[in-house]
Amino acid sequence: MAAFIIVGMLISAKVVYNVANSPEESSQVMDLSKEINFESVKVIDNRIFSNNKENLYDNVEALSEIYSNLNPNTDLAFIVGNSEEFRVFFHKSTYQGSAGVSTGGSDAEIEIQEQVNGQGTIYPLEDGKIRYRLDDKTVRTFDVKKGQNFYIVLKNEKEGEKIVVSN
Repeated sequence: MAAFIIVGMLISAKVVYNVANSPEESSQVMDLSKEINFESVKVIDNRIFSNNKENLYDNVEALSEIYSNLNPNTDLAFIVGNSEEFRVFFHKSTYQGSAGVSTGGSDAEIEIQEQVNGQGTIYPLEDGKIRYRLDDKTVRTFDVKKGQNFYIVLKNEKEGEKIVVSN
């Protein structure tokens, strides 16, 4: 009987020490998401106090450009609006090809990316939701709430791993 108790304690001690580490890139995207969410609340608060809809869109666009410039390898979409319509400000990197150099030793190759920036309008669907398509395989759906809505979508791909974060 005592042998079973000792074996049980050893197995449970082994389980306690198993730890999963998330990739550094994943943690950075999550931290970026929290930071942008904090900043976006400030932008919306400013809009409420100034009661200027265009000022809100200008501020969100400026905020999206700042974060896009600081994080060129992360695709960003800032979605802001109400039950009637939403404005989307997006920044995406698109793969254009690669260039390589061979010096007789190990080859070096770099990817060439082009930054695509734009904006558009999304109208809520009859089910009270909006949908934003990041790419051919990734769609995010958000519930439209009363008042001002603000959503962010971040996507980062590195070494075949795709990380998508939205609030």
